[in-house]
Amino acid sequence: DAKYYAANAAWFPLSHGAVLLFAVGLAGLVLTLILWIPMKRRAARRSFNDRSADPFAKLPFGVAIAAGGLASFAWFLAGG
Repeated sequence: DAKYYAANAAWFPLSHGAVLLFAVGLAGLVLTLILWIPMKRRAARRSFNDRSADPFAKLPFGVAIAAGGLASFAWFLAGG
């Protein structure tokens, strides 16, 4: 994910880095909240011994990087 973020950040000027970081973080928060509800429901149905140690280890953060990059690019084109 770090390489993907670095490749995404290479398309923006250095002064736009904070906006990109904020947009990716916000997209990650939204993605986590969207995926958290179904994970909790599935975890509640499983038995105590069947639960995995870290259900968020499978969180696809590349989707959040892409969404944040697109939002940041739209902001950049709008003159922000």
